Amino acid sequence: MSDDFDAAVAATLQPDPGQSARVGFAAAYGVSPDAYAEAKRIERRTGIPADSVLANPIEAKREAAVGSIDFGALAKTAPATAALLADVERAKVSHDDLDNLQGAETTLKAWKGPTPSFSSVASGFAEALKFKPLVAGVRLAMNDLMFGAGTTPEDQVRRADLVRKAGQAQAQQDYTTPAFESATAAGAYSGGVSILQNLPGLAASIVTGNPAPGLALAGINSAAPAYGKYASRGATVGEAAGGALAVGAVEIATEALAAEAPGTFDVVTCMEMLEHVPDPQSVVRACATLVKPGGTVCFSTLNRNLKSYALAVLGAEYVLNMLPRGTHEYARFLKPSELGRMARHAGLDVCDITGMSYNPISQVYRLGEDSQVNYLLACQRP
Repeated sequence: MSDDFDAAVAATLQPDPGQSARVGFAAAYGVSPDAYAEAKRIERRTGIPADSVLANPIEAKREAAVGSIDFGALAKTAPATAALLADVERAKVSHDDLDNLQGAETTLKAWKGPTPSFSSVASGFAEALKFKPLVAGVRLAMNDLMFGAGTTPEDQVRRADLVRKAGQAQAQQDYTTPAFESATAAGAYSGGVSILQNLPGLAASIVTGNPAPGLALAGINSAAPAYGKYASRGATVGEAAGGALAVGAVEIATEALAAEAPGTFDVVTCMEMLEHVPDPQSVVRACATLVKPGGTVCFSTLNRNLKSYALAVLGAEYVLNMLPRGTHEYARFLKPSELGRMARHAGLDVCDITGMSYNPISQVYRLGEDSQVNYLLACQRP
């Protein structure tokens, strides 16, 4: 009798397997397996129970993401990325690309030429006179003119090799360019390189009495390397061609206008151009030549600091994709003091500096006192 009683008690206490399965299925139904697996991973990292993670997924993921980043180390190793995140509005559109931003900053910071000295300057001049970026850019441009981006595997492989060689040629020249501390010294060096590279054209212009050969060579010397540079940094054929034509046209137009129409204009503007040319001092000098005495010259360009690097390079090119990657070279950004010095050397008086800012959320530009990124500099010719 007791055995029957014990069996009945055991049957009562032991749950029915079918009923247990029913309860488990009902409790789990509606929970995404992927979401639960992610919740368990967050639980292991933070100690927050998986059920709490599922109940408050956004808050739990935020805490897990914040806790996984050493922001102190980030500020030391990638200060421009840290500055980008410090701006809440821009952090909202960039926080999910943190790894790429850090990688881009690390890569870009690694490019630095030798310490300026007589030997490094001489070596840089010698490397520039090999015209490697020019030759590589011309070859790539001719290939693209005939075959475009390539419709067959053979065309695509050939173009990829030419793009690689153009990038290598530019990188080699950059590697041998001395790392000057000031934009003024860098501009003087670039001016020296430009003069040496354009000597054949200058000689032809002197012999023929026609400025066309000199201007043509100056345009080619600027446009061809620019084409290879933009292509090697991921620009499409159209983007590379547009950038190269703009650089070449600027070089020709400023020099030709200054020679043909000195002291002609009441107002001369040079907007968002100086950071793209190899010799900004020559452009400033050409603008000063073009304006009448008492006339106004306005420049706009990018300041050189961590904030401008974070917003104009990392933000605009790598996060918002407003510009092709490689459009800007941080070393060519100009501090207001450096641009002001160039203007005074060209015979201009600096009148005013105004900052420009852009909100990527509202897509609104504003003028104000903040000149840490974009700024306008107004000058007058005495």
